[in-house]
Amino acid sequence: MSLKITPFKVHFADEQLDKLRTQVKAAHIPRPTYEASGTSDRNLGVTREWLLKVKAHWEDGFDWLDCFVSSFGHTLAHLCLDVRRAQEARCEPTCLGHGYQKCSRSFNTDSINEVKQFVALIPQPTGDPFELHFIHERSTNPNAKTILFLHGWPGSFLEFIEAVKILREAGDYNIVVPSAPGYMFSDPPPVDRDYGLRDVAALMNDLMIGLGYEKYGVQAGDWGSAVARIMGVRYDTVHCVHLNLVVLPGPPAGHSFEALSSSDKKMVEKTRKWAETGRGYAIMHATKPATVGFVVASSPIAHLCWVGEKFLDWTDQDPSIDEILTSVTAQYLTDTYPTSIYTYRERSVGLHGEPEWFIKKPTGFSFFPEEIVQTPASWIGTTCNLVWTKEHSKGGHFAAMEQPELLAADVREFFDQAW
Repeated sequence: MSLKITPFKVHFADEQLDKLRTQVKAAHIPRPTYEASGTSDRNLGVTREWLLKVKAHWEDGFDWLDCFVSSFGHTLAHLCLDVRRAQEARCEPTCLGHGYQKCSRSFNTDSINEVKQFVALIPQPTGDPFELHFIHERSTNPNAKTILFLHGWPGSFLEFIEAVKILREAGDYNIVVPSAPGYMFSDPPPVDRDYGLRDVAALMNDLMIGLGYEKYGVQAGDWGSAVARIMGVRYDTVHCVHLNLVVLPGPPAGHSFEALSSSDKKMVEKTRKWAETGRGYAIMHATKPATVGFVVASSPIAHLCWVGEKFLDWTDQDPSIDEILTSVTAQYLTDTYPTSIYTYRERSVGLHGEPEWFIKKPTGFSFFPEEIVQTPASWIGTTCNLVWTKEHSKGGHFAAMEQPELLAADVREFFDQAW
């Protein structure tokens, strides 16, 4: 398959940025309530105090023309919204001393985080080609292993940037990180037919073949883990799979909660608690995606609350305001919240445990303690050929952003064993 591939750079017009700043300044913040007071230790949602602080920073402290060196515990990205169209200019940062660095001038998006970005037109069985945005770092080593990283919601390709840099430095890997369909800089799903996980899996495999990779492994969490599972079962091009999330509706056949170790019981209890108190958003995404899509996308503050809450609740250390605003700003300006929640209508919880989706290929799993859904290794082993596991003492749902060194090390160790 031959693909039309072109370099890509992030660009938001001055008009977009000015409009967003005006919207943020004009946004109404509702009156104080018990639920938003913080009395419940943020268990009932983001607090009004936090929202007012972030709103004020978004208005005046968050400079759209700056490059941010932000981190989820470490450096996430030199993210610059290149509104000056300076395609050839490079960034020479000067320290501002506030958790980020300011660029003395804008720079080409191809140099953002020193990772290469592209868009590819992928032919479809019907209709126009699908434009997919992706990071692609090709090793000069002819024996390099190839890794496809897949994100979920509300994540993005930004999650993997620091891990990509670490693996690229190792020199032994070809690395591909797409923006999933409907996310940020990739085309949205079609509006004239249903679109789901199997479609995403086919698109990702087409991308990899089009890039010349006929053997590759997949690393994924969140919704990406469901896509990776489908790919691992359906496509001979996928050699191995590494996951950091497997969701099961209950104990697999022949297993029980009572038979688990005390530590595994704690994992399952934590997941049950999250299912009772933390997945309201998922129910809305699954049952009324059109309505919630209109509501959240109608206001940058609504978007901030809906998405920012997840970055706060699903990590073991609260990200900085700049880290959250970096993702929220890019998501809002690309108007991709409504187009990114389509997968929730599928029952992927069952998919992980269904016999037809058992991964026969070598599979690895990394455990991070603040992952929102935790599944014991003995249960995961009923869904795949589990040959490698690693438990960590820190990290949460956004493992690649929170602990890029750990995830990169896990990927290297597993791929070296499974390749």
